[in-house]
Amino acid sequence: MNPNDLLLWMAAKKSGTWSRYRAAIDELQISEELNSDDEDLEEDVPDDTSLPLHHRLKLNLERLGHAEFFRKDFESGWRVVPPILACGSRGMGVSGILCGARTDDILDKVSEISSSPISVTEQTECPDRIEIVAEELSYLEQLAISSGLYFQPDAVDMLLASIPPIDNWQYLAQAELPFGEDWEAHRFSTESLGWLSVTVSEVRATSLGLYRFRIGHRLEYYAGLRGKTYKIPVQVGKYLLLRRRRKHVVAYNSDTQVFSVPVTCRPPLLVDRALTLCSGLVPCIEGGRLIYTNVSRSAAMTAKNLLRQ
Repeated sequence: MNPNDLLLWMAAKKSGTWSRYRAAIDELQISEELNSDDEDLEEDVPDDTSLPLHHRLKLNLERLGHAEFFRKDFESGWRVVPPILACGSRGMGVSGILCGARTDDILDKVSEISSSPISVTEQTECPDRIEIVAEELSYLEQLAISSGLYFQPDAVDMLLASIPPIDNWQYLAQAELPFGEDWEAHRFSTESLGWLSVTVSEVRATSLGLYRFRIGHRLEYYAGLRGKTYKIPVQVGKYLLLRRRRKHVVAYNSDTQVFSVPVTCRPPLLVDRALTLCSGLVPCIEGGRLIYTNVSRSAAMTAKNLLRQ
């Protein structure tokens, strides 16, 4: 069994709980020891391979636009995305990446209708990339309509256009720091790009920084800004602090169309998804950096601006 079977199961179920998702991985015999109950753990590991399997699969399913986890409407579960043909330019033509609920019926219908080659690329710990390359966008639009797929032209640009920059007010929720000395506290270092142990008293005495509080399996993240404290998504907080410290960690090569960041500074989810959908391939890790491929200059510059890099 492999992640394609997991996506097929999710497409059939449409939605479910986190515990049922984890049980499905066991039932489908996608093997690896599942050793964590902390749904927030994936934000803080040294690299994606350090995650337990169920979190690595979750991250890749979200990156590739197949499913959503822990949103407001389903805070303790997941929901599969409707089948979508996400399109964008590719060389001298256009490319359509099949995202979301991929049932056997949909795959059979696309194969039957398409006169363009369908490329299937195996990936580690995530469903295969299914890509259709054509000369004209109108061909992919008609293919999507005939196959019962949602059609999303300029998918990467549209997604990036919908994302607020990391210093937008809506990411911040003013809050008091956790009460008591039982919490284990860490400060994010913009020098080492890792977490350093600090005391709760030291956190309270500091006006600027990103802090992680942990007690048992519970993790909370706070940013200290202008003498106030805010709850904040941790990946947003990292880039906000990097901006405040005027440190640049993003690299882009326009010749090779490679966009990269340190593994400990993975972009917030929607930026991560947009960069991943540029190629339809999950980023690889080289030299301690996440490598995203086929990223156009316009997409790279937009992503850098959203990250305030």
